[in-house]
Amino acid sequence: MPSIPKHTSQRFLQHPKWVRFFLRIAALMGVVLWPAAVWSQSSLKTGDKILFVGDSYIGQHGCTALVMDTVALHHPDADISFRTVSISHLAFASTGIPQAYIPPIIDSDILREKPSIVFLSFGLEKLPTKPVDTTGIFPRFFLKPLTDIATKCQAAGARLIFVTPGCLDLTKQPELEGTAAQENLTYYSKTIRDIAAKTQAEVVDLSVLMKDVLTRGRTAAPGFSLAQEGITLNQAGHTLVASVFLRALGEEGLTSELSIDATSGRTQSQHCTMRDLTIMDGVVTFTREDASLPAYFPPEGAAALSFDPTLKHQDRYLLTIRDLRDGKWRVVAGGVEVGTFTHAELATGINLAHHQGPWQRQAHGFIHCL
Repeated sequence: MPSIPKHTSQRFLQHPKWVRFFLRIAALMGVVLWPAAVWSQSSLKTGDKILFVGDSYIGQHGCTALVMDTVALHHPDADISFRTVSISHLAFASTGIPQAYIPPIIDSDILREKPSIVFLSFGLEKLPTKPVDTTGIFPRFFLKPLTDIATKCQAAGARLIFVTPGCLDLTKQPELEGTAAQENLTYYSKTIRDIAAKTQAEVVDLSVLMKDVLTRGRTAAPGFSLAQEGITLNQAGHTLVASVFLRALGEEGLTSELSIDATSGRTQSQHCTMRDLTIMDGVVTFTREDASLPAYFPPEGAAALSFDPTLKHQDRYLLTIRDLRDGKWRVVAGGVEVGTFTHAELATGINLAHHQGPWQRQAHGFIHCL
């Protein structure tokens, strides 16, 4: 795997005088020391094996790749492995229901790989446009296999998370208008929720959330979409799904914070360390090291998160400097201009995760070297 520089020298600049801020991030490639307190809310632990099984969107691209990348950025020193099993290449019944290919997947991938966490998502692949036979083919090729998976996962000690299929965007696939596609999708989702309740498994309800996000997004921007062709996720759709998966894993809301009093020189830090602090007239310099980097989502997809009403905590990568002279301060880190902020904004705290800087450049480079 290509290597990424372990540390990056960054600097903070002041306006009208320069304030230099040297920030060193020690979290790229595989780097976190994994202090348990950093991720007390995370359900992940070193040695976890996470398996994604389902429709073609679950393959090692898009949403699942974003999940893998974010976990690596959050916990780069932890031994956590991922595998995806997509059934897009398998045969389907004329109704579009996965046939007897699910039981072999149970034996070859769930039992053999011994995953600790399994995401299971079926229902969108070759969605039938005619009403599903809910008394014959459907129970045999959908209901029973999924119930078997839940039973075998739990017997093997795995945490099972069912995922309902997403929603249809009929503006992108108008030929489905007037067919039974939406009715079938609704029925698939209900069936998955029922199986999860019966087996006491967890469930991520994408169908409800994606409808809500699509409606909110269209209200704000008429061209907003989560899919390319009705059911094929675009970057916004993959980003939304990845965010939901990460939330299920407890990977929401990384917090790393550094606070500096520019008058006294006193500092407070949470999940990071600081050294080489120098405070002079109009100049503040220091070096900061963090155990991990915040999540990075491509800009073309990240906008979808603003329409998610269930997203409570995004990553917080905070810098606070109090008692600076009144005025505006220009922040530059590692040659990257982060932005210009007032002394009041810096005293309240800036979430650097929402601004460009070496943390995004390093995360982008890390993701594209995988």
